[in-house]
Amino acid sequence: MYYKRFLFYGCPYFTTNFIPLQDEITVSKSGKTFTVYMCVEGTFEIEYDNSKLQYKKGDTILISAMMNAFILNGKASILEIYIS
Repeated sequence: MYYKRFLFYGCPYFTTNFIPLQDEITVSKSGKTFTVYMCVEGTFEIEYDNSKLQYKKGDTILISAMMNAFILNGKASILEIYIS
């Protein structure tokens, strides 16, 4: 599923995107790098392998490169950071 994300900052070393999460999105990653999510507003959950974990404003989450498909669900403003 396509979801909106906006380039917030990019350089040769890493990329930071802004995700205005309004519902459920499926995220598919290449499996080459870890990803960090920072919740800057609202609440959301990550669903992976039949588990759901909830996060709120101020939480920072490290997603392993091995987690290459998962679901984000909620209403939140999220920064997504990964190695370019």
